[in-house]
Amino acid sequence: MCGGPSTVAESRTLHAGHLILVLALVGTLILTPTPVLADPCPEPNDTASVACYLGTGAPAIGGLFDHAEDVDVYVFEVTTTGSRVQAMLTDLTDDADLFLRTVEGVSIAQSISDGVADERIDTTLDRGHYLLYVAGRGDYWLSLTNDQSPPPPSPDATPGPGITPTPPPDATPESLVHPWAAVELHMLELINRDRQAAGVAPLAWEPLAADAGLLHAQEMARQGYTGHLDPLGSLPQQRYTLLGGRDYVAENVACATGIQRQEDLIPTVDKIQALMLAETPPNDGHRQNILNPARTAVGIGVAWEGNRLCLAQELLNRYLALEGFPAQAAVGDRVRLVGRASDGYTVFGVALGYLPPATPLSVQELDAARSYRESDIYAWLPVAVDPDGIFRTDAAFNHEAGAGRYQLFIWVQDAAGTQILAANPMAEVR
Repeated sequence: MCGGPSTVAESRTLHAGHLILVLALVGTLILTPTPVLADPCPEPNDTASVACYLGTGAPAIGGLFDHAEDVDVYVFEVTTTGSRVQAMLTDLTDDADLFLRTVEGVSIAQSISDGVADERIDTTLDRGHYLLYVAGRGDYWLSLTNDQSPPPPSPDATPGPGITPTPPPDATPESLVHPWAAVELHMLELINRDRQAAGVAPLAWEPLAADAGLLHAQEMARQGYTGHLDPLGSLPQQRYTLLGGRDYVAENVACATGIQRQEDLIPTVDKIQALMLAETPPNDGHRQNILNPARTAVGIGVAWEGNRLCLAQELLNRYLALEGFPAQAAVGDRVRLVGRASDGYTVFGVALGYLPPATPLSVQELDAARSYRESDIYAWLPVAVDPDGIFRTDAAFNHEAGAGRYQLFIWVQDAAGTQILAANPMAEVR
C-alpha cells in the first residue's frame, strides 16, 4: 500500500559517553547488516524497523566537527526508492547539529542552527543505507520518519514554448537507473586512455556526477537539443549541487542522430570522443576539459531516445570536503561553511558569486546556448584555518540584487604553489 507515513514505531534509550540519547523511529526505514559498515545493525523484526546506533566518532566525516564534544552516528536503510525521509532533532539541552550522508561519506543534507533550536532535515532518498550524524553536546531526542508519497511539487517557473521538462530526480527516481551503464563505462575507458596518452592521471568514476549527467542527457535526447542549460535555465553547477555535489564540475555534452540499433551505441560514443580529442585551439574546450591535469573524477550519463543518442560528461576537481553550502536558500540567509582540503593542499581563497535567476528557455534558445559561464564574483570571504587543516568561513546570500543564483568558489594550492579551483557549487536563492 502507498500513501501517507507509516505508524510503526519503536523507541529506546541509548548511552554514549556522557550523552543520553533517546531515539524514536516511525515508518519503514529498515536496518539490516551491510558489509560497508564496521559495526552492522541487528536484523529488523516483523513489527518495527529501527535505526542502529554505531557509537561515537565520525569515520565518514573525517574530523570536520572538532568543535563538538561528541559525534553520534546512526545508520538506516531506505527500502523504497523515492521515499521522503524526515529527521528531527528536538528537546536539545545544548547546541547540536544534524548531518545526513551516504555510507560512502557523500554529503546529502544538513541542519545547523545555533543554541538549542530544533534541527530538521527533509529530503527524498533512493534505496540504500544512509548515516545520520548528531554533532554537539548535551541530550537530545532524535526522530526519523519515512513517507513513501512524494513531497508536494515546488512552484517552479513554467518552461518555454515546446518544452516538457523532465521532473526532478526526487519525483522520478527511476530516471537514476542507468540503462546504458556499459556504454558510460566504455566512455570512461576512452577518457582514461586519452589522458594516459597525454601523460596525465586517470579519472575515478563518480556516481553522483553520473546521475547529474544522465538526467541532463535524457533531457537533451527527449527535447531534441544539444546544450548545457536545461528547460528551466539551470546550469551544470546547479544540477550537480542539487543532487548533493559540492566539487568543482565542468561539463561536456554531445548528441548524435540516426542511431537505430543498440549495437551502434558504442561506435557512436567512440566517434564523439574522437571528435572531442581532435579539437584545435581556440575551439578546443571539450579536449581541454578531458585532458586537464587538475581533474580527478568523472561521471557520464548516456541516453538513447528514438534514434537520438545524447551524453553528458561531468568532470570534477575533488580536492576538499565541504559542509554547509545549501542547494536552496532564502535571501539574507547566512551559512557557516566548514571543510578540509585534501592532504598536500591548503585553501587559498574563497569567494561568492552571483547570477540573476534562471529563466525558462525554448528549444531554439537551448540549442543556441552551446556554452556557459561561472557567476560574477562579488565578495571575497575571510577564512580561518586551524592547525588540523579545518577551514571555516561564513557566507551571506545578500547581493544587492536579492534573489538569484549564488555560487561558492574555493581555490586550493599545493606545496609548489599551483592553484586549483576545487569547488563551484551554486544555490538557488529566493
